Amino acid sequence: MLGGELFQFGAATPLGGSVWRLARLWRGRRATEDRVGTHTIGEPFTLFTADALAHLTVPMGVEALRVSAQGLGDGSPLPEAELKRPGLALRPPSPVALVATRQTNGDTLFSWIRRSRNGWAWVDGVDSPLAEESERYAVVVSPAVGASRNDQTTVPQWTSDAAARAADIANGAPSVTVSVMQIGTVQTSTAATLTISLT
Repeated sequence: MLGGELFQFGAATPLGGSVWRLARLWRGRRATEDRVGTHTIGEPFTLFTADALAHLTVPMGVEALRVSAQGLGDGSPLPEAELKRPGLALRPPSPVALVATRQTNGDTLFSWIRRSRNGWAWVDGVDSPLAEESERYAVVVSPAVGASRNDQTTVPQWTSDAAARAADIANGAPSVTVSVMQIGTVQTSTAATLTISLT
């Protein structure tokens, strides 16, 4: 874990002292892809394996908590760390493969693939488990000119009708950006975005 990004590596080469070169990186694991471009010098780095993890039960709505761990031979006081936004593990991953398809009647169909926080294994021919109370998506349409508009859908697709496209063009908007977020039981995912030309 580097800063807020979880990644895996396939090779680690010691360069002397406490410096290592990590190679064959698999970035943005477990829905942390939105943190890939946020790194700064000196941010925390933690190396862990699956068998070294401890699961915490965090109350709903908690923004931060302090945790401590005691190892064999540790004295007092115990080392502590602050966890900010510990409920992020309950946030659904953002949708992927957002595409727009112009229909013969002038409408534009937007479709995407849902991901699941309980379905990280890739199983051919089987949909990822929902892991939420219901399947819902928030859709935000932001024209390059004019006010944004919001909608919701319960299926992984949404249609923008030809009349809305004509209205955006009449307002002088050369393009629109569509953002899709999955509405989870506890939190809403980060957005998948797509900008399309109206002309």
